[in-house]
Amino acid sequence: RPVASLNSLRFGSMENPRVRYLLDGVVRGIGDYGNSFGVPVIAGEVVFDESYEGNPLVNAMSIGLVKEGETASAIAEGIGNPVIIVGASTGRDGIHGATFASEEISEESEAKRPSVQVGDPFTEKLLLEASLEVLQTGAVVGMQDMGAAGIACSSSEMTAKGGQGMNVDLDKVPARE
Repeated sequence: RPVASLNSLRFGSMENPRVRYLLDGVVRGIGDYGNSFGVPVIAGEVVFDESYEGNPLVNAMSIGLVKEGETASAIAEGIGNPVIIVGASTGRDGIHGATFASEEISEESEAKRPSVQVGDPFTEKLLLEASLEVLQTGAVVGMQDMGAAGIACSSSEMTAKGGQGMNVDLDKVPARE
């Protein structure tokens, strides 16, 4: 269970109005998200250096507590086990999100903003509680988050660790578009 959030931020010179604007938005966004999710932001650091002028670095993370023996591995094991994908319906947001995060922020990159995944802290809080509850049943063999590469990456990571394949019927994945 997450109990607190931290962040480590890198921005260009505060002399630049755009940097001040971005810093304000990032700090506000991290705080708002944590409050909506029910996890306080307890610490953070920020460094200003000209090398981050066009592309700030935003690292946000959470710390949590887990009881010994109550963890879930990210390994898909057991032939015939069902694969259940949970979360918000999928859309085009997030596609090339990791690429966008590495680009210098400009008017051109702003046009690619749909690449940034849309967060929903309220739904994520419900998903967290449901995940913790289902883990208590002992029925979960493996669990993996979906990062920048989505279903393709998370399923291949789990199957590689488990040494088995996985069938995922993408027609059953809820889509917004």
